[in-house]
Amino acid sequence: MADKDMISALPNEIVGRILSFLSTEEAIATSVLSSRWRNAYAFNSNLSFVLDNLDIMRRTTILGSRHLVINSFLRFVDKVLYSNVSNIEQFRLTFWEDVGCSCVSGWIGVAITRGVEHLDVITISD
Repeated sequence: MADKDMISALPNEIVGRILSFLSTEEAIATSVLSSRWRNAYAFNSNLSFVLDNLDIMRRTTILGSRHLVINSFLRFVDKVLYSNVSNIEQFRLTFWEDVGCSCVSGWIGVAITRGVEHLDVITISD
């Protein structure tokens, strides 16, 4: 009985609610736990995406350029947002102004379509 994974047996909606207490990146990190958790982040109703100066500096040392960091951020938000199947209770977005308005407008539109209850959009400029 000690070997039984009771959390993985929960319905997707409950797993999504549990994941909503984690940051978006932490929720996605749970996908390595088991095949059951691989796409569980798609049921998370609280989404938060941050690309601030500290993130850019930290990620630039890994990826090599600001352009690659911004493109990586755009792909990350697209993947999470467009694979999310639940209603969105909270959508937070913090980004540098050079991320691009067309992507941001699309993301906000998806959040509104999914019934977002709380929307925070913060733009950082030089």
